Amino acid sequence: MLRSMKFNLSLTLFAFLLMGLMSQVFAADDDIKTIAKRLENDPAVRQQFLLRDKRFLIGLGLGNSIGSPFRSSTTIGLDIGYFISDKLSIGLNAFYGLPRLTYMGEQIVSKYDLPKYNGNYTEENFTAATFSASLELTYVPIIGKMSLLGQSNQKYDIYMIGGLGAVGLAGANVAKDKDFSAMAIAPVLGVGLRVFVNQNLAVSLSLRDYIYSSIESTAPVVDIQNNLTFQGDKEWSNHFFLSLGVHFLAGKVNTSK
Repeated sequence: MLRSMKFNLSLTLFAFLLMGLMSQVFAADDDIKTIAKRLENDPAVRQQFLLRDKRFLIGLGLGNSIGSPFRSSTTIGLDIGYFISDKLSIGLNAFYGLPRLTYMGEQIVSKYDLPKYNGNYTEENFTAATFSASLELTYVPIIGKMSLLGQSNQKYDIYMIGGLGAVGLAGANVAKDKDFSAMAIAPVLGVGLRVFVNQNLAVSLSLRDYIYSSIESTAPVVDIQNNLTFQGDKEWSNHFFLSLGVHFLAGKVNTSK
């Protein structure tokens, strides 16, 4: 009987021990799930510098149009913006363009003169952008670090650009052709890379696409009275501009939680 009581007591103690062990396992599993759920909502890196959040940006840049067949523009650009958060900003982008003939444009101007009709090709027969101003939103989807020459880790970001602006156009047909406007309204799309030298200075490289309707070039047309005019078709097309510059950031540098 005593042996039976001891066995029952041992069985009871084993049952309590097993129950306690199982409760600890379930509690640990709950803790792991709680931690995992909390980590899903928390940033991967804590106490990091927010180099953009609630800060002002002023940028200067030099650039050029890309893919213009007859007349390109070298640009001097200005960026002014404010970061609403570390990823989103609103601002103004503008540039002043200095048009010049491309190699193809120079070949046309030098080889195709029309003395019989008292006229010839000039650079004004080709369209080029002389200025632009656009209101833009930028979004930063990628933030990271890179090693330059194995010496240091430089912070960088990649940002997307979207906006609406106006582009000024140069060309002789601005005044002669009523269908050709000296100003074009242009949606703007783009992408940029910014590498931070320090918390207040960054080097930037950006590519913007201005989508607008214009007469890219004009061709000579002779009427039945032997009068010479230059005419062209107005159509929508993409106009790409690449710019390299510096961004200055002002304001307090915040840190993440």
